[in-house]
Amino acid sequence: MHDTTSCRLQAQARVTSTKDYTSSTTLHVTLTEYGGDYIASINKPAAPKTGDLVNVEVWRGNVTRLNEEATGDNPEVSPNLNLNGIVAVIGIFVAICFGVAVAGEVQLRSARRALLAAANEESGMAGPVHAAHPDATSTAAGVPPCGIAHHPKEVFFAHWDPNVERTGAIILFVITVIALAVLGALMYYVSVPIFGGIAVLGLAWLGLNLFGEWRERRAGGVFADDLHVGKLTTSNGRWVRKVYDRTSVLECNIAVGPTLTLVGVDGSTLFWTGAITAADMDRFVAFIGCKVNREAPPAQPDPIAAAPIRTPLGVLPLRVRRAAGLMQAAGGLMVGLSLINILRMAGLSGQLRIQGLELLASFAIYGAVMVALGLALARGVAHSREAALVGGGVAAIFLPVASFVIYANPVVSALFAALTVTAYGLVFNWLRQPEKS
Repeated sequence: MHDTTSCRLQAQARVTSTKDYTSSTTLHVTLTEYGGDYIASINKPAAPKTGDLVNVEVWRGNVTRLNEEATGDNPEVSPNLNLNGIVAVIGIFVAICFGVAVAGEVQLRSARRALLAAANEESGMAGPVHAAHPDATSTAAGVPPCGIAHHPKEVFFAHWDPNVERTGAIILFVITVIALAVLGALMYYVSVPIFGGIAVLGLAWLGLNLFGEWRERRAGGVFADDLHVGKLTTSNGRWVRKVYDRTSVLECNIAVGPTLTLVGVDGSTLFWTGAITAADMDRFVAFIGCKVNREAPPAQPDPIAAAPIRTPLGVLPLRVRRAAGLMQAAGGLMVGLSLINILRMAGLSGQLRIQGLELLASFAIYGAVMVALGLALARGVAHSREAALVGGGVAAIFLPVASFVIYANPVVSALFAALTVTAYGLVFNWLRQPEKS
């Protein structure tokens, strides 16, 4: 067998379409003799027009030369296009994550077995707890929240906290915007049918769950009566009741957050929720009358916030420290990306190198501004909150605008906008009412 990895096909092709950017043009070409469609990017001054017949060099599945001019996919001009190192690093990271996940699952199963044995010994019960089967599958009138036709002596019901629902809706909106931006980029650069179909299915699934959330706003929550405990929620738009006999509850755990978890007499988790207020959690466990374990909050409750220290403005509220931590983290990341990619610019052709350096300079400017504003916030500098609100907003607009001026690619600019505006949105939310707990 012969090694054909270094073979290069010299052929003629016809330009079927072009798309112009600030300093380059993307061409779709079709080989006249051998067939096959390819995409190539070339500097604008040397770019042919639609319908032109051009000489191309095809190497490793890419058009590397067009009319003797090197394209953006030519590894001799851009040696950093070799992705083997990146793939290897990502592969190692995935392997480590998979190993940690397997080890964690083994430890979790072992802990569950030990908890089950301890719970059975404490309660004197053998075998798992089974859920009760409600008679009503929806919020039917005249039926208690448990959905079982009986006449309870007393009933407790705690509805979902509106603040938690509002926060969840904001997070869902942000994730949806980012996902649609990524899918839009993949549709533009890779395949419209594949990623367009994924986007349609994702939006359909999102609409179904939003319908379920709308239903939960009216009747979702946790409940208990003299015979039963449970949770009423939705899954893919349909009502779901988790109902258990009250005697099946061994204890209630209230973790920092707060999060309420009901543990069965067999050691299993009956259900958990973080969508009711702390006061409703206290009333719920008092109504049930079971053993309660409360997790003590850590000394530093927020991993993204700096430790509470005294500044010229006094001890800063948690939300201010959280905003300062996020600004420093986001700014440091962008500065780091700009520095580690400088060496990669050496292998690019002249015009691409200039564009790359301009983009890295935009990264560095954005990052430096965010770090400076975050440090001022963390140190309690006078008027640092106002500076962060104004300067962070300007920086959030600057990066996507700069990327559009450099590349004239709305998809890339939309991705940058999704990231920077999301970061600034969190900062704005925290700094808008810094004293709010």
